[in-house]
Amino acid sequence: MHQNLRRAERTTLATFSIMVSHYDLKERLQYHAGREVEGAIMLEFMASDRLSDMLDDFDALRRGRISERVLGAGGDERIGDPSRAPAGCGLFHGITFAPYDLEDGGAARWDEIREEMGDQSLRHYQRFVKDLTADNIVRRTIVTPLDHARNMPTSMPGGDVHGIAPYFYQTAGHRPTPDLAQFTVPGVERLYLVGPFMHPGGGVYGAGRATAIRVFDDLNIDFEKVVAARS
Repeated sequence: MHQNLRRAERTTLATFSIMVSHYDLKERLQYHAGREVEGAIMLEFMASDRLSDMLDDFDALRRGRISERVLGAGGDERIGDPSRAPAGCGLFHGITFAPYDLEDGGAARWDEIREEMGDQSLRHYQRFVKDLTADNIVRRTIVTPLDHARNMPTSMPGGDVHGIAPYFYQTAGHRPTPDLAQFTVPGVERLYLVGPFMHPGGGVYGAGRATAIRVFDDLNIDFEKVVAARS
């Protein structure tokens, strides 16, 4: 057990995190690119068309610096789940890559600069989103890398939204470690693991489903049969 713990403690966190901007809108999103992109739940908002610029920006994040160009993405999550907004209204979910441990002031400085960073990201989003404007915005909520670490200290340590970095040596049967990759804790009966640090990783890939399948298998219950009966 102690060896499993030591290996888990040696896993590698990502060198950057994300700052999330949630916007409640009076009306649905409209993009400058036109209606052909309105069906996308998430779009990448490129600040440059040069790969060298992007590499420079990610290098800055690795060093704890906020990049001059915003590395951002966003979209309308109401498309996948209309209940997320009242009928006729809209929402915008924006993501900006950012360091957790800032070179100037460390992670604690996020409480000071959250709205400033929110404004910087908003200006970038507005280059792509037509109606992300003051007259359409009802409310904005900023969630910083420090907030991620506070809200989910075991699932997102250091603000790592994948729990641990999705490097090749920390994927599949090595996620989070070879000892813990089977969604259970060796030596502890009926203790299962679920979270972004498990295969396949991240908070949007249905990692809980894989753990549920393992639980069903251990209980000799046909998972597919149960799912089919409920659908």
